[in-house]
Amino acid sequence: MVRGAAGAALFALFLGDLLSPSTFLARRDAFRLYLPLEGFLADALRRGALPTWFPFDGAGVSFLGTAVGAPLDPLKVLALLMPPDQSLKWEALVLLAVAGVGAWCFARRLGASEPLRWLATVAYAGSGYLLSTTETPIYLHAAALLPWLALAAMALAERPAGRPAAGLAAMLALTALGGDLQGAMLQALLAGAYVLASPGAPWRRLAWLALAGALAAALVAPAAGAILVTAAESGRAAGLGLAEATSWSLHPVRLLELLVGPMSPPGLLEKQGGELARFLGGGGQGYLWASSELVGLAVVWLALCGLFARKRSRALTFHLALAGVALLLALGSFGKLYVLAYEALPFWRSFRYPEKLMPFALLGLVGAAAASEKVVGERRGLAGGILLGLTATLLAAWAAASSEGVGRLLAWLAPGPPASPELVDALALAIQTRALAALLVAVVMGAVLRFWPQRWAWAALALSVGYAWWADEGLVPGRDRELVELQPTLLGPLREHLGAAPGRLRSMPESFSFPHGGELGAVNAALLGDLQSLDPDQAARFGLGNISSYLPGMKRELVEACGDAPPCASPCARRLGARFCVAAPEEQPNLRAHPELKLLAEATSPRLALLEDPRARPLVSLPRLRGARDGHEAQLRFANDDPWPEDVAWQVGLGTEREPAVGQVRSSRSRPDEIEVELQLDRGGPVLVAEQCSPGWRATLDGQPVPLAIADLAFCTLNAPAGGHRVVLRYVPPGWPWVWAIFSLGLGATVLLALRRPKAV
Repeated sequence: MVRGAAGAALFALFLGDLLSPSTFLARRDAFRLYLPLEGFLADALRRGALPTWFPFDGAGVSFLGTAVGAPLDPLKVLALLMPPDQSLKWEALVLLAVAGVGAWCFARRLGASEPLRWLATVAYAGSGYLLSTTETPIYLHAAALLPWLALAAMALAERPAGRPAAGLAAMLALTALGGDLQGAMLQALLAGAYVLASPGAPWRRLAWLALAGALAAALVAPAAGAILVTAAESGRAAGLGLAEATSWSLHPVRLLELLVGPMSPPGLLEKQGGELARFLGGGGQGYLWASSELVGLAVVWLALCGLFARKRSRALTFHLALAGVALLLALGSFGKLYVLAYEALPFWRSFRYPEKLMPFALLGLVGAAAASEKVVGERRGLAGGILLGLTATLLAAWAAASSEGVGRLLAWLAPGPPASPELVDALALAIQTRALAALLVAVVMGAVLRFWPQRWAWAALALSVGYAWWADEGLVPGRDRELVELQPTLLGPLREHLGAAPGRLRSMPESFSFPHGGELGAVNAALLGDLQSLDPDQAARFGLGNISSYLPGMKRELVEACGDAPPCASPCARRLGARFCVAAPEEQPNLRAHPELKLLAEATSPRLALLEDPRARPLVSLPRLRGARDGHEAQLRFANDDPWPEDVAWQVGLGTEREPAVGQVRSSRSRPDEIEVELQLDRGGPVLVAEQCSPGWRATLDGQPVPLAIADLAFCTLNAPAGGHRVVLRYVPPGWPWVWAIFSLGLGATVLLALRRPKAV
């Protein structure tokens, strides 16, 4: 009871501002990407359906296959109980609580005393990294489950049996179903490392580990087929270039944040996040991946005590090694280890953002700190010396963080235009303030260790809680949820014209791109109230399909031919069905060369124009099919036929030209994964549906299955004879419904093993 009350108090201390139903998570991707996906998922669940296809990104992508929407994550049940912005917020809050309880249990298993268990809770769940990751639920999900996976792996290594194997399988499956596939793979490797690092013959433990892996695969089976197919189609399976794969590497200078917290003061990321990222972003895309890396001086101190101890336990050695390897990997392009993994491990090339690996470093540091408690008691001189070294480091950082010193550092980090005086002064003040505060923490801890050595653990806990609460201020910003309800000015005219002439939207005006600050301030959120229908992700909130693709899953042939955001009225945009275009003022002069474009509406703040392109391909059309010798020729034709021959589609390997069908077409879409077409043809021929024809799409003609082919790089094509016909296209994820039998068997086996009592020794 007392522990529960203490945990609730810590939760309220760090996150109390978010508990009000009038606030939502006003962070970058939480608002931009995950809120529209949450709304789409909630709509489907409330209709009693599990969403499998997402028609609002590019030419449509598999909702299961992209993994980002995580429709099979058990936490998504919250979407049935509250509005999308609130369910998204409470997912993050629940995950932070799960992380905290897991860290407490993890430290207890390592033999930590009561105060160090609470220190582990604050250092892990209240770390700067996890609080910063509330904007990306899939990565927070993996980080929250990591201590629980470590617990299951340690239990399996210590006593191979069904219950820890079931727990390990559940953790791996939940991480994968939560959307972080790389996290699940790395967690599996970590579990194997725990098992192999244990003394004695490993064969029995490895057998149980293999069983846990098989059960996890069975639990993930319903999504696995769609994920593998989507990855293969998008080109991610073939790997990313090294520069992209190492974007958002942890900058070495930011290792100081492990002690002092974010170098940037609250509000700086919103105002000057792009400029700050040029110096400290680690190759990111205009902003910092995580706003803070704080784990706390006490944890770093304890881990260093363990590192320099004469004798180290197996657990201490393991977690020190884990922390070191994970930190080297998180450095990405700044360290050799990530590049070696990129070159040696094929699957590694499919992922990016090395800084995502920081939870493994945090777990290693927390584990090493928990296992180092005895070292402090046995070697107070060593502990005091290390604390003195940390004090000297903080004193040096405080002394060097003048405006002149910070300016020289930034100039050395990123040659080019110098940092603005505002940025230099803000960083200097923030580093000096935080270094001084951490220095005071170190001095107080040293005094307690010297004069009240029996109280050092409780003092470390109290100081860590206070410092983290102060340093983490603003990392999880809440804003009034009225901002979520703002309606874009152009939304009304767009919906009106969509009703008369269905089509997709092309809108991503560069001068009005999403602000890159980590925190979405009130001004920017209000501006986005007028712009959110333009962003490729926010369009989904209003049921608008945007040809600018953001989610992984757009076929690589389309991306190679057209990029992620084809220009208005280009052959690519027209073939993708972009009947409507929103253009910023600087884009509009280029569009005057297209007299067929019609101005439908204008917005004044900001100045935007809504245009209609009547030549855009409808959802269903009757084209003339022409053969392309190979995929390269098809890509060139798709992207460069200008003027676009509106009645032509290109099919690779087609021997002779196919004459177009003649007649009338009516299409409707009552649900995202189904397209209905009514045909009245005077002459039969090809029918093209401008939806990405991923494996899983099936077609019937008057109730009978008909084969689908691919034309114009990605779209579903079928042949229909003359006369009146009803065509239905439906998306069924690869392997369904049979994979649900595998899931059921895996779930049953996991539950039975979890309920099985271990044999008495």
